[in-house]
Amino acid sequence: MDKWVPGLCLIFSAVFGSTAYFLYSTQISDAFDITTKDIVETINEEKKRILIVPGHDKDNYGAKFNNLKEEEINLKLGNLIFDQLSDQESLDVFITRDDSGYTEIFKNYFSSEEKEISKFIESHKKETSEKIKDGEFEPVNVVEHNHVGKDISHKLYGINKWVNENDIDFVLHIHFNDYPRKNHKIKGKYEGFSIYIPSSNLDQESESRDFAEILKDNLETYFSPSNLAIEKEIIIENSDLIAVGSNKTLYSTPSVLVEYGYIYEDLFNEDNIDYVLSLISEKTVESITKFIYW
Repeated sequence: MDKWVPGLCLIFSAVFGSTAYFLYSTQISDAFDITTKDIVETINEEKKRILIVPGHDKDNYGAKFNNLKEEEINLKLGNLIFDQLSDQESLDVFITRDDSGYTEIFKNYFSSEEKEISKFIESHKKETSEKIKDGEFEPVNVVEHNHVGKDISHKLYGINKWVNENDIDFVLHIHFNDYPRKNHKIKGKYEGFSIYIPSSNLDQESESRDFAEILKDNLETYFSPSNLAIEKEIIIENSDLIAVGSNKTLYSTPSVLVEYGYIYEDLFNEDNIDYVLSLISEKTVESITKFIYW
């Protein structure tokens, strides 16, 4: 019988080895499935939320050159950026306006929250005014912008309130520049883009600057920065622009206002504008994506 022992040992070893491998591989497979599922669920739970704000609206169209209105190109560019970002499954993307006007989310919010928005504005303005009086807050305004009307101001502060309440991770305000002159049918001498961010005495300055640096580098591959002397820094701090959290109305969300160029530049004439806006949107989406996943 002794001569069969080695053979039996080999058989039992093979059987036990196969069984052990099966159990081991099954556990690994189950563990892998659980880990993958957890990762997928985590990614879904952590979708980043982006808000696109095409500046102005049909009633308050902003800058104008000949027949070109700023709100129109703001919206056209906003739609391009919105569509491209919406293709990314890991993002929830919102936009304040579409071709029909304000989107249902914001139209309803401005209406239902009208009184609360007014209270929000009043309380934050009062608090900032007291801090300025006590020397606790110093306004920063390098470049003077046109004052917006009461209606647009109310909506912009309302957007900030909505952002605070909806865990938005990043806000992009889209604009095109102009400057005061007698005849707005004649081209001006300034050109180029500039990027406005919260001043360092506002909570979200650091992250907003991080994005602005990325966007500046990307835009410079195709476009020139502003040659207006007071915009020479290109990335400009400001505490008075509602879009970047004036009166500390944005609590933590990074937000930037981009002047993508001067509205009268040849870049934006009707023969070039679609191609140029597609390039701008490409570079902006690339910048947002890098910033969000950095």
